[in-house]
Parts: sequence; structure tokens; C-alpha cells
Amino acid sequence: MAADEPQLISATTVWSLFCTVALLLSAYGLSRAALPRAVSQRERGMYIWHVFNALTHLILEGSFIYYSFAASSPTPSAAVPTLWGNPAISYGAKFSDAPLAKLWQEYAKADVRWGVSDVSTVCVELITVLAGGPLAVWITEMIRKGEGRRWFWMSVLATGEIYGTYA
Repeated sequence: MAADEPQLISATTVWSLFCTVALLLSAYGLSRAALPRAVSQRERGMYIWHVFNALTHLILEGSFIYYSFAASSPTPSAAVPTLWGNPAISYGAKFSDAPLAKLWQEYAKADVRWGVSDVSTVCVELITVLAGGPLAVWITEMIRKGEGRRWFWMSVLATGEIYGTYA
């Protein structure tokens, strides 16, 4: 491979995929520990999905929100959004060396908004982290208890996910 040719799969890509698989395996393990053996495969699948969804929102996307507010650089630029009204400071995962920040830097290669504190992206992710994550946790508890109202709240969360995708 030539020196100027971009690397298709980096260590960060592998680490990011590992994190995602670890969240999924955690969700599966929790389903084995929290649900009775007699639960249907459909219910177990819904439980695993909502635990995975909650972990993704709270851990991965929560880290995006954290870096959007906490990681900064004295890099004034018209191309980098300013947060808190100070054009002399830029915010975002792009300005951190932390492992989860590297994940967002990798994601930003496809869409620059994920590397910086893009206001619309931060707003949507705030809703996702502060509302979607806790709602997914609550849904898992309703599934565990066999509450009938879980289907309504699953639909509410799924609708929110669709809207968040297009924001």
C-alpha cells in the first residue's frame, strides 16, 4: 500500500466494532440473567434489542455529548461551529485523544458533524441520550415484568429513532 493511500480498516475501526459487539454480548448476557428461561424468543429478542439500544445511547452516544461539551481547542474557524458563543474556542471529539473520542473521529471521516459540536447533531443526540436511553431501560424492565403497555412504549421509542435518523 502506498504511503499516501488511506487505510481501509484502522485499529480505531476494529476497536469501535469490538465496543459494539461487547455491548451486544452484554445485552445478551443480561437477558440470560434477568429473564426467566421460559420467556419466548421474541420477548428475549426484544429485551436484548432494548438493552443494546440503551447501552448504545447512554455509553456511545453519551460520549459524543460529553466530548461535544468538554473537549475543546483554541481553534477559531468559520468551518468549526462555536459553542457557548465564544468563536475563539471550538468543541468536539476532534479535539480529544480519549479512546471513545477516537471512535467519533473515525465516524467523522464519513460525516464531519460527528467530530465537532454541530448544533443540530448535538440537539438530536441530547434528546436521544436523555430520553431515548432511559426509555429503553424502562422498556426492558416492562419486558422483564411482562407488562402489556411495553408495546406502546416500544412504538414511541421506535418512532423517535426514525425521527432522529432523519434529523
